[in-house]
Amino acid sequence: MSAQALRYLLECNGECEHLDYKEMLHLSIDRDTASFGRDVVGMKNVGGGYIVVGVKDKTWEPVGLQESFPEDTKRLRDVVKKATGLDLNVDVVKHKLPVFGEQREFALILIRASAKRQKLRTPSVCKGSFRPQETWGIRDGDIYFRRGDSTVRITSEELESLLLDLMEREDESAVAQEQGEPSPFWVETGLYRLLPREFERFIGRAQLLQVTQKAIETDPRIWIVNLFGPGGVGKSALVNWLAYHYYETRKFEAILQLSAKDTQLTSSGINRLRPTLYSLENLLDNILMLFGFDDFIQESLDIRKEIATTLLSEHRLLLILDNMETVRDGRIMEFVRSLPPANQAKVVLTSRQRTHGWEQPIAVMELSFAEVQEFLQIRTEELKVGPIGDFDTFAKQVHEASGGLPLAIQWMLGHYSVTGDLGAIVSHVRDYDSPLLEFSFRNSWTVLSLDARTALAVLSIFDEPPTIHLWATALDWAAERVERAVAELVAVTFVLEHSEPRTGQQTYIALPITLAFARNELAKMNELEVAARTRYQRYVQEMELVAAETERYSGMFERYDVERATEKQAVILARKAESQAEASQYEEAERLYEQALAIDPRSVYVLVSYGQLKLKMRQVGEAIRLMEAAASRCTKNSGFFVYHNLSKVYDEVRDRDQVEQCLRKALEYKPDASRIRHQLGMVVSRLGRYNEAVQIFEDLIQRELNRRPEPSDTLLYAYKTKIITLRKAGRLTEARATLDNARRELQRWPYFVDKLDQLDEAFNFDTYAK
Repeated sequence: MSAQALRYLLECNGECEHLDYKEMLHLSIDRDTASFGRDVVGMKNVGGGYIVVGVKDKTWEPVGLQESFPEDTKRLRDVVKKATGLDLNVDVVKHKLPVFGEQREFALILIRASAKRQKLRTPSVCKGSFRPQETWGIRDGDIYFRRGDSTVRITSEELESLLLDLMEREDESAVAQEQGEPSPFWVETGLYRLLPREFERFIGRAQLLQVTQKAIETDPRIWIVNLFGPGGVGKSALVNWLAYHYYETRKFEAILQLSAKDTQLTSSGINRLRPTLYSLENLLDNILMLFGFDDFIQESLDIRKEIATTLLSEHRLLLILDNMETVRDGRIMEFVRSLPPANQAKVVLTSRQRTHGWEQPIAVMELSFAEVQEFLQIRTEELKVGPIGDFDTFAKQVHEASGGLPLAIQWMLGHYSVTGDLGAIVSHVRDYDSPLLEFSFRNSWTVLSLDARTALAVLSIFDEPPTIHLWATALDWAAERVERAVAELVAVTFVLEHSEPRTGQQTYIALPITLAFARNELAKMNELEVAARTRYQRYVQEMELVAAETERYSGMFERYDVERATEKQAVILARKAESQAEASQYEEAERLYEQALAIDPRSVYVLVSYGQLKLKMRQVGEAIRLMEAAASRCTKNSGFFVYHNLSKVYDEVRDRDQVEQCLRKALEYKPDASRIRHQLGMVVSRLGRYNEAVQIFEDLIQRELNRRPEPSDTLLYAYKTKIITLRKAGRLTEARATLDNARRELQRWPYFVDKLDQLDEAFNFDTYAK
């Protein structure tokens, strides 16, 4: 009853004994109730079938439901019992499918028949009457069968002939199935059901096998192991090896191996396969049949789930569910996740996506070059490929073109054994119509959001793995948007994160074969490639100009302890941003600052400089955030620069406590900074701590008097603010004494003589304040 099954039934475009289409179903109308009851009994009597609601009769056009289908399984069974007096096994699910470019909803009704052949000779007979006075009514004792695409009432004379015909067709079907569709399992012994081996010899990956076995055999609290990785990386071969390993060692009392794989890559292209896993019902039926509970597969879904859960709790079963990314039935994962903690089963999943539950994820990565060499040595001998001249060169070409994916290597070897032209094969791997790229990546590509697809496509333009900033520059997106897209790409293993050991920068890499697929998709995206490359080239040119100017800023680099090459680039961009800010070109200045921080987000100078711009733009909160970040990274040489500028930001919002703290921190880095010490005294005075402020000014005056060869203007200002502070504290006598002393001291230096009247203004505090 999966969406895949519904799609198949819609594509049949014709009705028969086992399939009926209805455009709508109104069971509140007695006539429709009777018609539905007859159809259900008729299908049950011919071995079961499907009713699809949302399809026009005769034309078979899939129009979908015009309104939401209100019925559920219990309601349908009640309707059938009301009309016929029979308790029949009827189930219903609803699915939405894309039809003619839009999502349309359909109802899929399944009428089950008995699984036991002897019961087919005992048809269901109506046990009550429903509106018997009407020509369309149902009467007690009526027997209904399906004849072609119609439901008919039969007489007792016709019954024997129809039953014999039905039995003959069942026998023919069983023989045809036995001859044409053999069991998918290679091992069917006791409680073991294993799919055929996919290899003659399992190559390498000893460490991965060890990690996986440990995950399966230890910690009973985690019963789901998720092996995830890109298509063709060898996940199926890995679980296939595990299935046969545990079958031979008998570490599990039961093994059930199922696969949702519905396509297979061959040398001639992509071929269809018959999956053994496609829905929750199918999974439960396989579990029940494995343990000999065949009679229960006709029971309701809830009963089957309950029995299967009990079996998994009582038996040490290894359940392998391969290629989960192709399954469209989310109930399977819900079922295995909802197993009780005491269950004894171990569930091993393979998928191209890492699941987001609490199950244990294990990444299956591509083969290393050494493993590729080993793989080639063994497989070329087995395929009798050769002779190969320079094996190392051959292996390097195969490794680069395949990305280390075993499936790709196998595909390339198959073609090489026929043509012997490796160059042509490598080119074909990257072709627009390459079946290898289509098979390996299409399933994962289709589940991505539009942003993730666009980001992956643009990734193919870079010569080196990009940073988030460089990627965002090419896309013209905010960094947060790129990060969301990258998270998706990492989840489906299209992209890997890599931390540069020298710079600590995070870059993002993809296999060459992945980039070949992305490049083909980029070609379909109109003007995106041209726009992305233009933005990327402009960035590269800016960086080249920055590199050329590095020598010019050498003194500045030394002053602020700028040593990293990335930080030097960032500082130069910040200097350019400062020029733009001075010209009031704030938008361009911000672009340059963002670019600088993307190159080196730890640069103290850039953080402070950007904070200064934010202060100028009246964005005080942002200015504080940037400068606080700088403060957490400052050094002996840059500490004064950071805290001095941070004090200015806090002064803007009149947070004098923070201003005081910042000025004190600045003086720790540069004790001789007289101006900063004077500012500290003024802040302490404004906080009302006059005695402490006076002490700061006295200390500053002594420092200036001792300065050689002569004091600076700070001496005058220190005297003035000391006098003002004494006046504010009400200490008039001390203020007069300080004024007299200041006059005597300052007259020793001619350049202070013309400024002595400022001392009188300071003493006359009220006039000075005005």
